[in-house]
Amino acid sequence: MNGFTRLVGFLFAVATIIFSVGALLYLFDIGASTSVIDGWISSSVGFWIIIGMAVFIGLISLVMLVASLSGSSSSAEGLKIETADGTIDITKASIRSTVHQTLKKYTELRSPQVSVQIHRRQEAVTIRTSFHLFRETGAQTLTKEVQQRVKENVEAWLEVPVRDVRVTVHEPKVDKKKARVV
Repeated sequence: MNGFTRLVGFLFAVATIIFSVGALLYLFDIGASTSVIDGWISSSVGFWIIIGMAVFIGLISLVMLVASLSGSSSSAEGLKIETADGTIDITKASIRSTVHQTLKKYTELRSPQVSVQIHRRQEAVTIRTSFHLFRETGAQTLTKEVQQRVKENVEAWLEVPVRDVRVTVHEPKVDKKKARVV
């Protein structure tokens, strides 16, 4: 969820709570709430604030209803590619598996982690991988080769365009329990 969606959701929740609590207090005539709410409704500022909150709640509810009814039934875990003969589904798991198979060929890598981000509109993927190096090697040369191989293999095997391959190399894991030899 991006920041704007969170902000709208937060404002929607706050407006709904305030509106609902105010309506319940007014309906059940709890304490002095009825006279306070009547005074607020009779003032022009309070009236327009209440109308604005009602319109905001109504519009957001309508947008949520339309989005839930018209949303695609496709899985959020994959990419659907429409062809003349039908639909091809490629899952994130299959992309991750292809990347892991590619990384398995490098003996210098330890603990590879792979994440995949799918860009549905462009029918492309971004791959992020991170790993530790087993021994001291040319890290830049190795990572460039890994980037190139991962991109080539995913594009060749799954025929999915790869927008970007990001590689993070962590410092080598050192076994602290190992005794030092002097």
